[in-house]
Order: sequence, then structure tokens, then C-alpha cells
Amino acid sequence: IDEAFRKEAVRILKSSIRTIKQVADDLGVGVSSLGKWKRQLDRAELMAGPHEDLHKELARLRRENELLRAERVDTVRADLTGRGGIWKSTGRKRMAVGCNGPPLS
Repeated sequence: IDEAFRKEAVRILKSSIRTIKQVADDLGVGVSSLGKWKRQLDRAELMAGPHEDLHKELARLRRENELLRAERVDTVRADLTGRGGIWKSTGRKRMAVGCNGPPLS
């Protein structure tokens, strides 16, 4: 199944009043596959910004911030654990010594 088929399947789903199950059955694909394609294309469309629609642009920027925060946390954790980072116990959570960010749990 190529990208053109996926895009057309999602277009049909979005423009139809039928359920995702009905569309998936008509196309001969799984419901979970069609749902995944829709989420992927929606995310790609959202991140393609900037958008004229302020609600879409706000959603895109929030998603971008979420991705950047997750990337930052992953980088800090990798740096501290991959390079023999020093951990100190603060009771309930572990905190990297010398790290000004939030505790890593």
C-alpha cells in the first residue's frame, strides 16, 4: 500500500458520513491501520504550519513545544546516564547533581 492510497483513504474517511469501520471495510484495510494513517496525516498537516486559522496554529505550536520539551528531557537524561552522571537521592525522586531542571523520575 503506497502513500497515495493512504492519503486517498483518509480523504474518503474525512469527507464521508460513514464510520471508520465502514470505510475500512469498503477499502479492505484494518480499522487500526486507517486510524493510524489519519493520525499521521493530521499530525503532518498540523506541523506543516504556519496556519491562517489561529486555532490550528496554536495547536501546532503547542505540539511543537511538547516535542521540544520531550527532546530536551531525553537529551539531559542521555547525557547524565550515558556519561556516568552522578545521581543523588532526594528522598522520593532522583535528581542529577548540578542540574537546574526538574527532578528526573
